[in-house]
Amino acid sequence: MSASPSPFYPPRARGWGRLRRVSFALQRVFYASPVKFSDGFIKAVSGCIVPGYVFRMIGYPIVSRIAISAYATAAFLFLIALGFPLGNYAFAFMLTLHAVSALLAFRRFVPVEELRQRLITAAGILVILIIAYLGLQALFGKVITPLRYNGKVYVVNGLASANGIKQGERIAYHIASMDRQFHTADAHGAVIVEEGFGLGAVLAVAGDKIVFTKESCVVNGISFPHQQRMPESGELVVPENRWFIWPDFAIDMQGEAAEIQAGAMLMRMGMVSKEDFAGRIFRHWFWRKQL
Repeated sequence: MSASPSPFYPPRARGWGRLRRVSFALQRVFYASPVKFSDGFIKAVSGCIVPGYVFRMIGYPIVSRIAISAYATAAFLFLIALGFPLGNYAFAFMLTLHAVSALLAFRRFVPVEELRQRLITAAGILVILIIAYLGLQALFGKVITPLRYNGKVYVVNGLASANGIKQGERIAYHIASMDRQFHTADAHGAVIVEEGFGLGAVLAVAGDKIVFTKESCVVNGISFPHQQRMPESGELVVPENRWFIWPDFAIDMQGEAAEIQAGAMLMRMGMVSKEDFAGRIFRHWFWRKQL
């Protein structure tokens, strides 16, 4: 004989139940701490962890859902638009929404009557959030880095290993500042390279033999197109722990002497050390093709 379910059976916890468990766990940590905090302070801090959850705590679940959904949407936009203005706007929105939630939590659960104390509390919350977000952004930038190069934005995988790089792969690398003076009978001047990042394809790896001609650059018998300001003759072997990547950026120079010095500087820059490795370029970033 089957019985109908009891109308008093408690409903299963939904998404709010998970957030409440996180909030309660944080509160237990504070209560177990040897430093005693007020109940209001503990509730305020627990309401700051998830931006928008404080609205649920004060009795506005719909507003809380909207705020949390807006924050999640902004986080997604920040990821897909790394390096673009839209990504910066999304990051600013995330910080603003988190700040509003934190200020509301402390205003509700830690009421302060004096205006001076309110301002100090608000300033302290904003400073802590700004430092935390900028710190997370810097840490995130070491893992996934957006680089603007020749008018395009490339997202680079900073966790890639330099030891696994092969010929033909496109990588990002650090460029140190250089300043080379030249004086000849016909001209004098300087070639200046500012510090930054370079992106390019690995034409040769350590131990490869490179032969330069007017039409091509031959690496171990494989011919590559001759690029601007490459040597038109000569050969070399790539040293250990280095790659050969021909720099690709605009140079504004005049005169034969300047061209010779620029070519020598580019040749020096083309021998990229593994220590300058910044990451491998993703072939795709979400649905955006990069290579």
